[in-house]
Amino acid sequence: MKYLTTLMTALLTALPLLLTGCGGDSVTTEQRLDALVADIMSKEAPPGMILGVWSPRMTYLKAAGVADIPSGAPMSTDMNYRIGSQSKMYISTVILQMVDEGKITLDDTVAQHIKGVTDGEKITIFQLITNTSGIPSYSEDEAWMKALFADPTRVWKPWELVAVSNKIKHPFAPGKGWHYSNTNFVILGLIAEAIDQQPVEDILYQRLSKPLGLRVTRLPLDTALPPPSPHGYYESGEKGAPRLIDFTVQSPSWGWTAGGMLGNIAESKAWIEAAVGGGLLSDAMQAKRMSTWVNPATGEPGAVEGYGMGIGNRNGVIGHTGSLPGWTSGAYRIVDRDTTLVFFFNLQSEVSDPSVRLLDEVTAIVRSAP
Repeated sequence: MKYLTTLMTALLTALPLLLTGCGGDSVTTEQRLDALVADIMSKEAPPGMILGVWSPRMTYLKAAGVADIPSGAPMSTDMNYRIGSQSKMYISTVILQMVDEGKITLDDTVAQHIKGVTDGEKITIFQLITNTSGIPSYSEDEAWMKALFADPTRVWKPWELVAVSNKIKHPFAPGKGWHYSNTNFVILGLIAEAIDQQPVEDILYQRLSKPLGLRVTRLPLDTALPPPSPHGYYESGEKGAPRLIDFTVQSPSWGWTAGGMLGNIAESKAWIEAAVGGGLLSDAMQAKRMSTWVNPATGEPGAVEGYGMGIGNRNGVIGHTGSLPGWTSGAYRIVDRDTTLVFFFNLQSEVSDPSVRLLDEVTAIVRSAP
């Protein structure tokens, strides 16, 4: 999806945030958030959404719209959904744990651990995890995209995804630019399996979900969503196409460790607070992760914000958005306000993106609060 690269670029390179919600000292933060949700539902027209904001001074949790268009069943805050590219935070955390354990280094090449990746002898783990490898995303291949939409339930093997990417010309040499690529994080999943000698779904559970008490957050092997769950809808914007297509039933294999995981609002809150606040990595590795940012415009490390090691930082708002046909979500920490922001839409649209606006305006509302 062209949407993915556009979204990440927008999230990482936008201008400083400005308050665009309701003004006036008499208007509470909760009222501003209510007004924002109502306006997004009206103007962006997702079927439904969930917004959670937690700060030392308030808890805000609201669902709006419907979970299923034909039945009109309401969206609820406890629903489970596909988290898409938020999965990149999880597999990259596993890799950093392995660095902590001395099983791998960030300077290791791909070819030291697995064979079959174009330029694998030149590309490092650090370049994979920061999207500076130059490896294109398999989702950029038109034939592959047609195959996905023709049969969303098809089971893809990780090496099939890498093989698609191997046929695409690299946009730059390793370390000489920045390019958002699902393939990077599929390769990281293959490396994790090679090192721990286990299926990656078990690695993710044992290393991350189990210690954090996450019951839903996992990499599934089938198309099922645990109840309660909404339907997910896709808007192509193509002339003559239905406005929304139900894309609920799909194989997680096509996203795998780059975008195949499940989650919900409560578990994404627990996850992002640990991922940004610490506890999953050594103190030294956590400090390195929270201070390592690559400028997406140049691919140069040493930036004060940008894309880091499987996680993004935009003006001190740290986390990741996930988007795939049917689903858009995100989990972030607004660090200077000790605030957690988690959101979900049962929509991915090629026409408009409510998540960028939501992230901007919630951050501005939180930062303008007394």
